[in-house]
Amino acid sequence: MALKEKTEIKGKKVILLGAGGAARAIAFAIKDAGGKLIILNRTVGDAQELASAVDCQFAGLDELPEVVKKSDIVINSTSVGMFPKEDESLVSKELLHSSLIIQEVVSKPRETKLIKEALAVGCSIVYAERMLLFQGLLKFKLYTGINPPVEVMEKALKEAI
Repeated sequence: MALKEKTEIKGKKVILLGAGGAARAIAFAIKDAGGKLIILNRTVGDAQELASAVDCQFAGLDELPEVVKKSDIVINSTSVGMFPKEDESLVSKELLHSSLIIQEVVSKPRETKLIKEALAVGCSIVYAERMLLFQGLLKFKLYTGINPPVEVMEKALKEAI
């Protein structure tokens, strides 16, 4: 998991923005790693459904300002930040603090508004391409039964984006 390159997840308070397919995979990975997860979504019912499956907390996006204050990690698994919403972010710059780790699932643009603002206040960043790399590594191993050539795959990913 890309996030583990930046921090130990166990015991960390993690906000997951979104409740779609990517969010589902991330939610289970965070719970398996021992993170204290809360799922926030525009549609509260979707957040509740995913939270029930993962056994964690949930809330609507209106709770974000209060929840961010007490969190260690924010993961954006929504489409906010990609075309046509490149100039948008669910997390306002005023809510960001330098002790936060921000993980972005949006890969294009590489630096979303969330990432740019997080960098400006000194947050640690996990870019989307790290998640793509780890997905590829796991799939390679799953499909071939062979340990993946990490350096080769990482180089190919960098050249492709």
